[in-house]
Amino acid sequence: SLRLNVDHRISNNFKVGLSTNYINSNSDRGLSGNDNAGITLGIALASTPSFTELHPDSKGNYPRNLYASSNPLETRDKMVNNESVNRFLTGISFEAILQKSHKSLTKIIGRGGFDFYNLQTKALFPGSLQFQQINKGTSIQGNTNNLNTNYIFSLVNNYSVSNQLLFTTSAGITQETGKYNNLLSVATQVIEGQSNVDQAGALSASQFRTRNTDNGRFAQEEVSILESINLIAGLRLDKSSNNGDYSKYYAYPKAGLSWNLTKMKFWHLDFFDNFKLRSAYGQAGNFPAFGSKFTSLTISNVDGLPGSVVSTQLGEPGIKPERQTELEFGLDLGFFKGRAGLELTMYNKKVFDFLLQDRLPASSGFTTHWVNAGDLKNQGVEVGLNIIPVSTQNFKWNSSINFWKNRSKVTRLTTGPVQLGSLAGVLLGTFQLEEGKSATQIIGLTDDVVNGPPIKVWGDQEPDFQMSNYNEFVYKNKLSLRILIHWKQGGENVVFTNLQSDFGGTSKDWDADANGNKIPDGLDRIMLIGRSAVNSVKSSTYLRFREIGLYYTFDQFKVRYIKSIQVGVSLNNYFTITKYPSYDPEVSNFGAGFSSGLDVLPYPASKRAALHLTVNF
Repeated sequence: SLRLNVDHRISNNFKVGLSTNYINSNSDRGLSGNDNAGITLGIALASTPSFTELHPDSKGNYPRNLYASSNPLETRDKMVNNESVNRFLTGISFEAILQKSHKSLTKIIGRGGFDFYNLQTKALFPGSLQFQQINKGTSIQGNTNNLNTNYIFSLVNNYSVSNQLLFTTSAGITQETGKYNNLLSVATQVIEGQSNVDQAGALSASQFRTRNTDNGRFAQEEVSILESINLIAGLRLDKSSNNGDYSKYYAYPKAGLSWNLTKMKFWHLDFFDNFKLRSAYGQAGNFPAFGSKFTSLTISNVDGLPGSVVSTQLGEPGIKPERQTELEFGLDLGFFKGRAGLELTMYNKKVFDFLLQDRLPASSGFTTHWVNAGDLKNQGVEVGLNIIPVSTQNFKWNSSINFWKNRSKVTRLTTGPVQLGSLAGVLLGTFQLEEGKSATQIIGLTDDVVNGPPIKVWGDQEPDFQMSNYNEFVYKNKLSLRILIHWKQGGENVVFTNLQSDFGGTSKDWDADANGNKIPDGLDRIMLIGRSAVNSVKSSTYLRFREIGLYYTFDQFKVRYIKSIQVGVSLNNYFTITKYPSYDPEVSNFGAGFSSGLDVLPYPASKRAALHLTVNF
C-alpha cells in the first residue's frame, strides 16, 4: 500500500489538495461454505471418520476418501484459489475565497475523485483430484473491474453578526457514478499441467455488468448562538438511474439542535466540565438494486442456436427508494476536569417502503420481483463512557466502555409474511418478516403442538445487547499496552454445521444417549428434522479479545530528521470465550443482511499476529 497526500496553498485565496492511494494485495483462499457436492473442506470432513487415512503415500499419491466426495487434504494441497487486487484511489480538492470582509467570508469548495478496483480470481482443480473424475480438471478464472467516480461543488458563506451570533450557509451539487463489469470463465477437461482456459475441452462464460448515476442537490444553514447553542437545518434532493423514475428528485430534510449549558452565564455547577443536550432529525434514501425495474433477458440455446429468453425475475417499473428517518436525543457530560466523559444517545429510526425481493406464484411465469414491501422501525440506545482512572507523570491508564442495543419491528407489510435467508425454511429455522413482529425473528417447526401451532418463534438474530471495552496503559510515554474486548450477549444463529456432522455420523456425541431412550443422540437429532427446529437455532453469545497490542516508542536520536520510531506486536481475534456449538459465532456464510446469521461449516474468524514498525520524520 502506497499513499501520498499533498496540500498546497497557491495564494492567500486559493489552495489545492491531492490524495492518492495504491493498494496491491494477493490472497490464497480456502474452500468453505454451503456445498451440495461434498467438495468443500468442512462438508467433506463432516462425513469423514477420524480413523480414515487421508495422507499421501511415499510417492505423493493421495488415497480416495470412501466417506465423502473428496479427500480434503488432497484438495487443500493441490487446489489453487487465489485473489489478486489492484486498487487506485485518487482525490483532488480546491478551495477558493470569492469574497471577504470583516463580517463575511464566501468560499467555493470542490472535491472529486475516483476509485478503480480490479479483482482477478483464479481457481484451479487438477484432474487428479477425487471429485474431478468427471470434469477431468477445472480452471475457473474471473476478472472484475469496478470504477466509482464522485464530485461535489459547494458555496459556503460564513457571516458574523457578532461574537455571539454566527451564520454558516452552504449549498451545492453532487454526483456519483458506478461502473461494474464481472467476467467469469469456467473451463473443464483441462490439459494436465495447464491453467489457461483455452487449454481445455469445454469452456463456458458468464458476464454481469451494471452502471448507475446518482445526482444530488443540497442546501444547509447553521447558526451558532452565544457560543453554546447550535442550530442546523438542511434539505437534500437525490435522484438515481436505479429508481423507477430516473428523473424524479426525492427530498430528504434534516435538522439538529445542541445546547451546551456549561457555556451559559447562569451555569454555576463546577462538578460538570461539559453538559450538552442535543437532538437531531434526518432523512436519507436507499436506492433500489441495479436492474430491479427491468425484466431482463438471459441466454438460451435451442437446437444449437443462441437466443434470449425472459428472466424469471419480473421487473418493477415503479420501484422507488426506501426512505429512512431517524430521530435521536442525546446527552454529553464531562467530569473531573476532563478525566471522565459520558455520552448517552437514544434513537428511533423508521424505514418506509423498504425494498424486498418477494416471491411470485409459479402461475405468473416468474419466481421473484423487487417491491417496496412496507415499513419497519428500529429503536435503541447507545452509551459511551470514557475515563482516565490513573494519570501520573510516569503512568497513564485510558479506558472506554461502549454499550448498545437495538430492537426492530415490522409496522407495515404489503406482501404477507415472507421467509428469508434459510436454506431449509421452517424445517431447520428461517428468518421471517411479519407485520407486528421483530424484523430479525427466527421461526421453525415445533413438535410441541399442545401449547400452540406447529410453527413457533425460536429466537431472534438481534442480540440482547453488545458491549466493548478498550484499555490503554502507557508507561513513561514509551511503553503502551492496548486491549480491546467485545461482548455480544444473546442473538441466535441458524446452525447447519452440526447437522452435517450428524448426517456423516461424526458428531462428537453421536453415540451418547442423553435422554436415555436407547437411541444415539446423533440419530435422535436427525429424527427431529421435519418435526422441530430445536437443534439448529443456537445462541451466539461470545466474549472476544479483538486486539491485544504491545508497543514501544524510541524518541531520542542523534539524527534530527527522525522524530520517533515505534515498534510493536499485536494479536487480533486470538481468544474467544463462547458456548457456541460451531466454528464462529460471528458467522456470515452468505454475506450481510438476513443471511449473516446462517452457519454452514464456515471458516473460523482469522487469528492474526502482526509486527509493527512506524517511523516519524
